[in-house]
Order: sequence, then structure tokens, then C-alpha cells
Amino acid sequence: MNRILILYGFLFLCFTFTNLQNSAFASSDVETGDKTTAKRRLTPNRIAEIVLRRLRNNLTNKSVEPLSIPGMAPFADGQFVGLATARKSGTATLLNKNESVEIRAFLNGKQSKLTFPCNMRFLGRNLCSGRAVLNFDGLSLYLVFKVRKTEDGHPQLEICDVEDFGQVRIQFSDEGPLGSVLSWAGPWISGLVKSRVEDSLEDILCNTVASNLT
Repeated sequence: MNRILILYGFLFLCFTFTNLQNSAFASSDVETGDKTTAKRRLTPNRIAEIVLRRLRNNLTNKSVEPLSIPGMAPFADGQFVGLATARKSGTATLLNKNESVEIRAFLNGKQSKLTFPCNMRFLGRNLCSGRAVLNFDGLSLYLVFKVRKTEDGHPQLEICDVEDFGQVRIQFSDEGPLGSVLSWAGPWISGLVKSRVEDSLEDILCNTVASNLT
């Protein structure tokens, strides 16, 4: 009889401890889900990781990259890759009375690059031929999306900005006859290309994020 009482007492303590843990966890987390299913409680960081993982999977499974980037004289149309490497940076936070999650995501610097045909001329002569590659080391996105599901059951992007393009470096596959001039002007060319494409690149990256969250 004593053993039975002890066993019941032990089970009661375990049940009480578990309820206390769940209560403490729920008090600091965000409630998501709908009325037809059991409600789950997720932290802002966990929600951010789930959304970014869905984005990466969609970009990869749909073969969305490379993204076409329109050129601006004297640069031809280019192709960007690297958005599928997006990872959460820092801590996600809640906004708008716990209705939205704010996150920052960075792209892998070794894989984030814009490639375009190199057809630049100097004093009537070709500076280079082949391809030029602009490497973005430290490109980061600022994203805000709704915590609660929309009518179609998917997260809704509210704000998207390229917060920082990071350090930009340019490389040429064939420098051509004026390679020394091209090497000397490399930093200036990098800045010029960056300033020419950053607005269109931001729009394309954000539109791609918004259309690949589902």
C-alpha cells in the first residue's frame, strides 16, 4: 500500500512540474495557428527560422536563381545568386503589439554575386571581354512579416529593405589589352556598378522574397 501511495505521489509531482514548465514557456512565446487546429506557441526566433527555411527551400526547389538584374549603361544585364543562402542574423523581435516579427537576414558572402558581360571601353578600346563578377560580402536584408497566418495560411511580408550591401569586390575573367588600367580602376568600378544596380537589385530581391514565402 505504501509503495502505491509513493508511486501516485511521484506521478503527481511529475505532472505538476510539467505544467509549470509549459506555463513558463507559453508566457514568453508567441501564439500562432488557427482555430481549427491545436494552438502552438513559438518564439520569434523560431518563427523567423521557419520562414527563412521555407524561403530557402522554395528558391532551391523552384530553381528561382539566378535572378535577372537589368543593366544600366555601360553595364549589360546581369544575373544574381545568393538569396537562397539567407540566414537569420541576431535576435528576432516582436512589433505592433505582437502582430509582426522583425528580423535581419544575411547572405553568404562567398556565394552572393552578380555576374554580367564585361563590355567596358576606355579611349575607344575594350577594357575587358568575357565576364565580370561583383562579389557582395555582407549583404543583409531587413524583413518584417506578420506573425499570425493570413487567410490563405501563409506568412505575409510587410517590409523588406536591403539594409547593407556590404563590401563589394569586382573580378574579371579577361582583362584584355588594358588590364593594368582595369586593375587600377577596380575599386572605382566596383562602386560605380554597385550604385547603378543597388535600387533594382533591392526591388528584385524583395519581390523574390515576397513571392517565395508560400
